[in-house]
Amino acid sequence: MHPNFMPARGVFRHLIIAGAIATCPDAALAQSAENVVTEAEDAFGERIGIERIGLYSESQVRGFSLAEAGNYRIEGAYFVRAAGLGNPVAAGITTRVGFNALSAEFPAPSGIVDHRLRHPNGNRLDVEAGIIEFGGGYANLIGSAQTGDGRFGIAGGAALQPHRHFASGARGSQYDFGVVPEWRINDTSSITGMLNYGTLKYWGEFLHNASDEVLPPKIHFPSRYTGSWGAWDQRTLNGGVIGKTRIGEWNFQASGFYSRNNMDRSDYTLHTLNAQGVGTMSGVYARPRTADSISGEIKIARSLGSGQRIYAILRQRRSESELRPGVVFDMGPITYDQRVPPSEAPIVPPVDPTIDLVRQTTAGVGYEARIGRRLQVRGGIQRTRYRKSIAMPGLPVNLNDDSTWVYDAAAVFSASERWTVFATATRGVEESGSAPANAVNRYAVLAPVVARQYELGFRGRIGEGLSLIGSVFEVSKPTAGLAPSGVYDLIAEETHRGVELSLTGTVLPRLTTVAGVVVLDPVMSGTLVNLGEQPKRAMGVSSVVGVASFNYEAPFLGGLSIDGQFTYNGSRLIHPTNGLETPSYPLFDLGGRYRFALAGKDAVLRVYGSNIFARNEWTGTRSGSFLRTAPRALRATVTVTLN
Repeated sequence: MHPNFMPARGVFRHLIIAGAIATCPDAALAQSAENVVTEAEDAFGERIGIERIGLYSESQVRGFSLAEAGNYRIEGAYFVRAAGLGNPVAAGITTRVGFNALSAEFPAPSGIVDHRLRHPNGNRLDVEAGIIEFGGGYANLIGSAQTGDGRFGIAGGAALQPHRHFASGARGSQYDFGVVPEWRINDTSSITGMLNYGTLKYWGEFLHNASDEVLPPKIHFPSRYTGSWGAWDQRTLNGGVIGKTRIGEWNFQASGFYSRNNMDRSDYTLHTLNAQGVGTMSGVYARPRTADSISGEIKIARSLGSGQRIYAILRQRRSESELRPGVVFDMGPITYDQRVPPSEAPIVPPVDPTIDLVRQTTAGVGYEARIGRRLQVRGGIQRTRYRKSIAMPGLPVNLNDDSTWVYDAAAVFSASERWTVFATATRGVEESGSAPANAVNRYAVLAPVVARQYELGFRGRIGEGLSLIGSVFEVSKPTAGLAPSGVYDLIAEETHRGVELSLTGTVLPRLTTVAGVVVLDPVMSGTLVNLGEQPKRAMGVSSVVGVASFNYEAPFLGGLSIDGQFTYNGSRLIHPTNGLETPSYPLFDLGGRYRFALAGKDAVLRVYGSNIFARNEWTGTRSGSFLRTAPRALRATVTVTLN
């Protein structure tokens, strides 16, 4: 063993110290020292650890879902996700749209979710422990060990929530473990691995539907609105490797990932309610289902000099899902004045699974060049072959084999030292997700679609401290929704035209801000729209979303910073014919950090309150159901760095 490498007994000793701090009552106040407000490049979406800011998330990007579209990357490498990455391996997640999507080769029409891995950074252990939202203990142990020359190292750790509480009032537990080993072979070559395992268990989920043209009364936290038999039992596994090297003017990268999601239980309780909060319940007892994916990519790029570059990719994926139909049964009447009464779990006989298998191969080539001092252009073309088979018990296999050309093009013009304008056009193949629990064909995997995006925007600097990004855009693709039959499938063409703005940077010497707004016109078209069975306005999409975050370094007490976030979500349509919608609502969060020394070690006290004015509102989903906004909550943690 290298003499500068942290020995195993040293790591074990640090883990013992970490466990002692995590269980000590005096240490039940803390959080990571990383500040998502000061780290964000724009207002479009950033997550560091357990904190997230921005206009967008994986569930809503320009009105569409990136989780459904499947546009994932791990440090730029192609990744087909069956399960999300946990905090022990993911240092952060960036939602790339607009100007900051220009850095991605072969961009996707709906945007990209790019994961950053943790990397070895000396010999250290960061221990974070305390209480997070809605109650329940939390401990996060993130460590790093590295040889003295920096060539070999490993990062990772564990996120432990033995008593996790949820916004819905559910109780459960969540554990995540992961490592990121890295070998820096030389200055131009490296190999990075990743392995992440997680478990999640709680009472199960519930959804609401309206039985008339008026929303039901708002529910109250933490009453239980799930069946006593309900359960959510999930196990996830992600692993992979990224290799990079440079030989002369050539850059090579090869990557491969495996992702698996085991859903042993994923039960739902569906409430159909009138304006008085009285209605009926139905339970969905979900049989086990699994999804796994293998994805790989080879990337080659060469500089041609004079600002020119060529690049190419070869991607391969294999995704397989084993689906078993859930059992739906009547649970009787319900009123929100009462808890859901205990009930017996249904007797569910085992059934053979339906096997949904996807194999996809994509090859592409691109070219970029700088023309003069101000103009840069880029273009790429890809050929993708998508093969899908569905094998249902007792029926012939249903096969679909399709090949499609897709493209991307961009032009960036530097109007001055401070201002840049850009234009892009992208056509790509994206996933459509799976059917939700309130659909007749719940959990069915839908067919892929071809999506298009056109965008014109700018980026500029205001003074020395502020960055302003803006664009007008149009994103269109076939979209899924609930048909009148209750089947969730591709039902219409959906087009979102919009305007978005992002302002980030230092407003005053001690004040940093991340602010943004997007205004959308989400329009549906197609046969069902013409027949009046689907609305012209897209369901579950806010026409206006705004966010304003700040971080203030207080001058009156060294080490203290105050931060907060204001968000606004516009109304959302939730009924296809009667115009019922959930209302618009604002939310406000406020918190602070205090950096200090604890027993000679660097420490950070973090206190953060979310929804501090306790707004209790309904918010709609794209499937027409609705949920309650998360109630007021407090997070209080302490992070200690052990070197």
